[in-house]
Amino acid sequence: VGYSASGSLMLVTTAGDFEATIWRCNHQENRLMEQDSWSMDQRMNFGTKIPQCAAIGVTSDASCTLIALGFADNNVRILSKSASTDENDYNLSCTLSGHQNWVRSVDFVNIGTSRMLLASGGQDRHIRLWSIELEDDEGHSRSDHTSLNKLGVTKYAPKPRMMLGGRAYVAILESLLVGHEDWVMSVAWN
Repeated sequence: VGYSASGSLMLVTTAGDFEATIWRCNHQENRLMEQDSWSMDQRMNFGTKIPQCAAIGVTSDASCTLIALGFADNNVRILSKSASTDENDYNLSCTLSGHQNWVRSVDFVNIGTSRMLLASGGQDRHIRLWSIELEDDEGHSRSDHTSLNKLGVTKYAPKPRMMLGGRAYVAILESLLVGHEDWVMSVAWN
């Protein structure tokens, strides 16, 4: 459950039928519990890929709504929809790979004015923290100037790029948290 960039309350559900569904509330908060307050906004079928979990995020400038979906194929897919266009559907913006087993939980948080963090946890017992950062006019992100990059550690790491609300962003694996002895079932920011 979360709010879109346009301020609408929305719900994203995932199911074993290979689908994720986006629901939108069409009424004020005092009518949230009424069945006619909700309508199906979009149903997405992923073929043989089972979505396990979902999170809703909004870019800090409110130009774009993001949906992160964790899958049984060990990947996280980020879907986006710009607030400034009349486009109705969420479209795939990028795929984040790295988990070694099913992704069970995802969650977004905004950090400052040009950066979001996405946490993903899975059956591989790891939590990955992905930084989704605005690129500058020369195609550089904040992480290009870190000491790790100056040492060449992140030089060859994949950095999926995406256009969000007409601006270029890059997704970077920021941290790998290791310490659980069994599946990570939930991640949440506060």
